[in-house]
Amino acid sequence: MPRVRLGPRSVFSLRPEKRMDRAVFFDATESAPPGFALRTSSRSGSGDVARSYVVIYRHHGRQRWYRLGDVEAVSLADARELARKALLRVARGEDPAAEREESRGALTLAGLVLRYIDHGAQERSDITTGNYRRQQRALAKTPLGKIPAPAVTRSDIREHVEALAATSPVQANRVLALIRAACRWAVGRDLLPADPTAGIARPGAEAPERARLEDEELRKLWCCLDSPDAGLSPEVTAAIKAMLLLGTRRTETCRMRWEDLALDALQPTWTIPPEHRKGGRALVVPLAPAVVGILKALRPRTEKHPYVFAGKRGSPLSSNPNRWAAAVRESCGVEFSPHALRRTFARGVAKLGYTSEMVSRLLGHKTAAGTLAVTEGYAEYDFLRERAQALKAWALHVARIVAGEERKKDVLAMKAKGAK
Repeated sequence: MPRVRLGPRSVFSLRPEKRMDRAVFFDATESAPPGFALRTSSRSGSGDVARSYVVIYRHHGRQRWYRLGDVEAVSLADARELARKALLRVARGEDPAAEREESRGALTLAGLVLRYIDHGAQERSDITTGNYRRQQRALAKTPLGKIPAPAVTRSDIREHVEALAATSPVQANRVLALIRAACRWAVGRDLLPADPTAGIARPGAEAPERARLEDEELRKLWCCLDSPDAGLSPEVTAAIKAMLLLGTRRTETCRMRWEDLALDALQPTWTIPPEHRKGGRALVVPLAPAVVGILKALRPRTEKHPYVFAGKRGSPLSSNPNRWAAAVRESCGVEFSPHALRRTFARGVAKLGYTSEMVSRLLGHKTAAGTLAVTEGYAEYDFLRERAQALKAWALHVARIVAGEERKKDVLAMKAKGAK
């Protein structure tokens, strides 16, 4: 192998001889570290030459090559310094080249997150798993995602999510939550020695969501939905009413399909398939007469599509929730959000005197409040009749609010109290 004095300019002109694909030029400069060289290789067909700095050493009698960087990215002076540092490690008995090979084969943080997602995919809904996979693909393209999982530090994760929070605070919080869940899962399986997310606070400040609607706001919203001046489509109007009367989640409700409904049964029901539910568990929802009336009124408009609340192209309304939710807020003048309807439902049913356990069952929670998970596992009774009664009572209560009867009752109660 030839020895030449490498210079800042000459390194860009050295190339293999004709009919040779590669050549290594050892640095003959007096101060150059031993084994320091420039490796060149011709790129077939293009005539270009790739050039990189290397240091060659022996470890336990075996020759090793340690790449220091391309000439375009690393200066000659920096490459010599990197070679010296590598040789110091060799003198301490280390093998830098072997360590690099091992790290390249190690499970990256993005790979670890993917293993976590795959492991629990059967226990989650397709929607949740899909959201996780999108976050994982984005993570895999970042420097953090490419770090070997055991080498990831708390500062690495904090810097990544804080940078993300500068433009997307909510997304930063979701990414941190996913990485934290994956790391805790990995610690329990001895894939990580410790959780590197411990002590990291949520980096993004999320605007507080309106908790629930008061009775007067509920009445105003409903009356607006019934008004032709609001300019809202019948599908949006019906979906909002259904969410309020059933307490179901936005995604579940907007993906309601005609094939999952039994509107003419003795007890009308809606069966939510597991792939449409958080947690991946099917749920049979009894339908009150008011809900049945809303759905039957909508049937002539959308029965040609699989989804009950279909948009213009037949896709479910959940495809563009922000747009139609904003239209409702603007038309009705109520600080409305789909999740606020679910919270309004939960509080309203509780105020009617139903227990926390029943409220949990109506909300479709995995474990009802006041019960143990093991008890739920043995109980096969689905409380369909009791849930149907509660939903009917809630629908009648909403009708009284809309009619102003609840307001009149409160006024009379206040007058009677004042008379005393």
